[in-house]
Amino acid sequence: MYFTLLSQSPVGTQDSSGIWPTNLMLLGQFFFYVVIFGVVLALAYFSAKWLARARFARGRAANMQIIESVSAGFQNMLLIARVGERYFLLGSSKDRLVFLSELNPEDLGDSPGVMNPIPLKEYLQKLIKPKLKE
Repeated sequence: MYFTLLSQSPVGTQDSSGIWPTNLMLLGQFFFYVVIFGVVLALAYFSAKWLARARFARGRAANMQIIESVSAGFQNMLLIARVGERYFLLGSSKDRLVFLSELNPEDLGDSPGVMNPIPLKEYLQKLIKPKLKE
């Protein structure tokens, strides 16, 4: 429909030769393509966000978590996994996942890779107190 409107010259816009000016037609086409390009970009952006959100919601596990992982060579890893209240040592390779042993939670301790979050209020108080004493 848009192209038929551009090809028909409106009354009073014809030049002396009887055709619609080419520059105005090119400018109209340019803005049309810019708008279409923007719509396509917006659709791509919002569909990517929707797919990521749907995948993230599906990938959440309330009872399972990888606590720590260590590389054990090319495409091989050792993993500590928590399932409920139990901990397991697993071996992972390119082709398979192998159960190695069950771990005692008391033997694990705090590893440097696991963060123990503190409340924001306590963190800010620790940060501000030394500056107030100066």
